[in-house]
Amino acid sequence: MIRPVRIFLLVSIWFANACVPKPEPSLLGILALPSVTQSSNIFFVESTTPTQNQTNVPITTILSFTFSQVLNTSTLPGNLEWSPTGPLTSFTVTPNNRQVSLTPNVNFANGSLYTIRFKKEVQSTTGNSMQADFELIFTTE
Repeated sequence: MIRPVRIFLLVSIWFANACVPKPEPSLLGILALPSVTQSSNIFFVESTTPTQNQTNVPITTILSFTFSQVLNTSTLPGNLEWSPTGPLTSFTVTPNNRQVSLTPNVNFANGSLYTIRFKKEVQSTTGNSMQADFELIFTTE
């Protein structure tokens, strides 16, 4: 015969293992993560607006590029290209930490394919260069 104390111990152990929820990641834990720092020597374009090969991009779009490190804007002259050329004769470059916005001096043409290229000679403020040219290709609405 099983004593009541043993039954109580068995039931207690079962409840302790079966009724405790598994820990799940929470939004609070994600929000408390430290911000990203420049810990890598690899310099590259992390994200763009518009995205690669995006279609129906509005003709008034301001292009945005986020780099893995702070951009050295003095390395842009001669290392930033766009095509087709034509009315797009200049861009305003506004660095903000790791993000650069390129604003064309006129609207993009409707239904046109554009290519923006940062040559690999573009550097970060720490002197790191990109490993390869970066191209963004998109089509306007």
